[in-house]
Amino acid sequence: MKLYYYRAPQGNFGDDLNGWLWEELAPGRWSDEDDGELFCGIGTIIGNDMPQAKRIRVFSSGIGYRPVPADFDSGRWKVTALRGPLTAQVVGRPERAVADGALLLSTLPRLKPLAEEERHGTIFIPHYEAMDEGPWERACGLAGVELVDPRQCAHRVIERIRSARLVIADSMHAAIIADTMRVPGCPLRRPGGSTASNGWTGPCRWTCPMSRWRCPRSACGPIMRGRCSAASDRISACRGRTGIAPWRIIGG
Repeated sequence: MKLYYYRAPQGNFGDDLNGWLWEELAPGRWSDEDDGELFCGIGTIIGNDMPQAKRIRVFSSGIGYRPVPADFDSGRWKVTALRGPLTAQVVGRPERAVADGALLLSTLPRLKPLAEEERHGTIFIPHYEAMDEGPWERACGLAGVELVDPRQCAHRVIERIRSARLVIADSMHAAIIADTMRVPGCPLRRPGGSTASNGWTGPCRWTCPMSRWRCPRSACGPIMRGRCSAASDRISACRGRTGIAPWRIIGG
């Protein structure tokens, strides 16, 4: 079966993890050869420019950039699971709202959540398209927060999320993966972002309800809530010195 996912020219860890996650979960079932069957995994990819296929299997994919395909109700589409309730509502399959496939990362023995004493630091992960919108490295340096570039190797980004004490996320998959790794955090809404990139913070309605992200300033407890707010406020306070547009914490 041929695997389909979005491949950003500059790289994006949330999409790129498709390239190895499915092989680890189901070894030997994937091919680059066209056998007439397409598997749509993680990402906002329903309705994108897909290769021609006699059958398209959808497992945890989302919609957001393109309209619902005209033949989505036909037998060509085999929908096992959709990313969340908004995608399910848009495509008319409410019973198929499940979760984002990135949650399956924690089923891999090498990516089990770490104990809190093994984790360190506060990190900020922008949406990959936001990396060209301002000097994030300077802003995070002034705020004392570590910037993690989402365009890096997916293994590296995921491992840093797993080892963090706190994740501040503009990237949806940074939030999803932090939650599945049991790392607390808070989402930020970036001005000018697309519905697909910002719409998940409703709160988190593009995906399944996430245990530590439902209400970032109230769900993590008083100690973590203070840490989250302080770190986010430090980054925000630096925006005037860096030329980055303001944003706001969701749920605050």
